[in-house]
Parts: sequence; C-alpha cells; structure tokens
Amino acid sequence: MTACALLFLLVDRRVPDGPQIPLLLADTLVSYDGGYGSRAVLPSVTSPDIAQSPSRVALARKLVIFGDAAVAMAGDGRLITGVVHELRIGLPEGERPSRWLANLTNHINQPGRRQGLSALCAFPVDSGHSRGMQCTLPKDRKLQFVDGVGYWTSIGSGGEELFQTVMQIVRSLPADYTCWQILSMISGPRLAMEIIGEARNSWGGYVEHASWQDGRWDRGGRVLHIFMLYTPCKDGFTTTMLSRVVAYDPRGRLYSVSNHKTGPHFQEFILEEIAPINDVVSISEEEFWRNWSPDIINITFIGNVPDGRLCLPSHVIDPTATNGLEISIHPNGWRVQMTDELKNSISTSVLQTMGIEYIPSTTDPNIFVDVGVDGRESLFLRERY
Repeated sequence: MTACALLFLLVDRRVPDGPQIPLLLADTLVSYDGGYGSRAVLPSVTSPDIAQSPSRVALARKLVIFGDAAVAMAGDGRLITGVVHELRIGLPEGERPSRWLANLTNHINQPGRRQGLSALCAFPVDSGHSRGMQCTLPKDRKLQFVDGVGYWTSIGSGGEELFQTVMQIVRSLPADYTCWQILSMISGPRLAMEIIGEARNSWGGYVEHASWQDGRWDRGGRVLHIFMLYTPCKDGFTTTMLSRVVAYDPRGRLYSVSNHKTGPHFQEFILEEIAPINDVVSISEEEFWRNWSPDIINITFIGNVPDGRLCLPSHVIDPTATNGLEISIHPNGWRVQMTDELKNSISTSVLQTMGIEYIPSTTDPNIFVDVGVDGRESLFLRERY
C-alpha cells in the first residue's frame, strides 16, 4: 500500500496554458510482507504505551533523487529496495542518471515484469533552445489535465486520495497561491486523518515531495506541524490547540511530540534511506534537534462542518515574518509560542473559508511547545492558563 503522484502544477491557475512546476510526491509508509507486530507506529500516533511496540510498517524514502532525475516508487518495500540496489550497481560510468533511470522505470512498469511494483520518473530534457521535462509512467497511466490545477497522474492504492488532497488544497487557496504554500500543506491533512483514526488506506506516515526549481530537484524546507480542533459552540465554532506536534526535516528525520496523562512523550523517526544521498545526517539526535528550527509552520484544523462532513483545512505561517509568533532556542531545545490574537485571526480566516463563524473563547489557553533534547525530563508540551 502506498501513494505517489506526478504533478505539473500551474504557476498561475488563472492561466491554463501558462508555466508549470514539476512535482513528485510520495508517502513514506513501507509495508513488508510478514511485518513485525500488529500496530503501525507512526509520527502521528506515537504514545508511551506503543513506544516500544514492534511495528508492522517502517518509514522509508520512496522518492529518490539521482542527479537531475527523480523517481517515486509504489509497492512492496523489499521490491523497492531491490530496484535501488540495481541502480547502485548498474549505473555505468559516465552514464547520465536520468537516461539509466528512465530505462529502468520502463522495465519496472512493463506488465508482468514486477508484480506489486510501479514507478514514476521525471527528468529535464533539452529541446532546441528550451528545456522541458520528460516523464516515464506505467503503461496503464497517463497524464490528465485538471482545470485550475495542472497535469497529473498517480500510482499506488492511495494515489488518487493523495491527489484529491492536493486538489482540495489548491482550490482552497487564492488564485495567486505559491507552490511553497501547497507543498507545505500536503502532509498536514494526512497526519490529521491518522491522529483521529480516519485513515482508510495503508499509506501515509509522511508525504515527501521534490519540486524542479532553479535547475535542480528541491525537497523543500523544515516544517513544524501543529493541529487545532474546531468544535461547535453557541452561535458558531471555537478552536483548541491539540497537544501534539510533528517536526519534519528534509534530510530525512521526523520528530513527534505529544502530551499524555503520564506526561510528555517524544519519539524520533529516521527515514530509512533506500538510495545513496549526498547530505547524510550523522550527528546525534540531541545535537540535531537542539539546533533545529522550522522554516515553515503548518496548522491543520480538525473537525466536522455543520453538515457532518470531515474537513481538514490547513494554514501556513512563515515564522520569520509573522507577528504574534515566537520561536526561540533554549539550552534544552526550542519553544514555539502563539498569542491568542494570532490564533483568533488564523481561526477566523480558515473557518470562514468553510462557511462557518469562529467564536473566540475567553478560556482559550496560550500554547507553549517546548521541545527539549538533552534528557528524558527536558521535553515539555503544556497548556498554560
């Protein structure tokens, strides 16, 4: 079970034949036949009672970058690992990675060649005086144009659901949206679905992306995910911050923080590298997260609109350009604080897009998130009244 997508995103959705940004998306959940344990231990659902539980799934990078080519693979984890092994030993000296990868992707996608495995590949090609993007798809897939979004295709059991998530995000944003906004929001709704137990397909864990910009593939910035619950109250809805955050670093690390009756709990996930990379992270967990700070903060709202539908809108904040948001580094970690004024402003804006009215609560807490990294007792996630 997996979810991958290839998307040529319109830079301006008001111009259907305008410039596009090539994107590859892939979840990180890897299922192995006969996996250990009965639980899926994921960043969105970590807790003290499952901290030591064997997991029936692993987290790994299924979106692999080789030079100017990128490939997203869907299927069994062992098959994906085998393909990457072929890439490691099979690339002839001097061969352009994109050419070799395209040929291998075509081989993978031939019917009957590798049951349970498929791939999407994209790489730039020169055509006269311009440079375009070429893609290699499974035989049963083709690029489709969606008005206001761009061309896309997907593979894997959750591929269609992944694209629907992207489409909802694009259509919820103003016409002058940026690729940065969309990519920052993609993982929030899936994490939220896993938190509340509404994830229907066995895909997720985290959704990684690579976008072709400025002549190279870019995995994006560091993202801190925060979650708010919106619930009915007199004359409208109010919001409450959930005691859970998930931090993502594009070098392949995830950090989950949650608060429980027995106290705070934190757990790190290192994405299993199934391909060689240039920026290997070898420093310790404590040193890594002590100096970490987000480039982007994504807030995902969780709740049901008046007609009963589950709706999970997101809102992106630039922590360096937002009043009312404080991020500070401490000897034992880092802290994120949001004022009630900023929380009310964001809640009003997001809920209005769903046609419901936000009612500020006089008992709303100020939320502090302290992530400590130099001892078991140094991490705190608390609400201050």
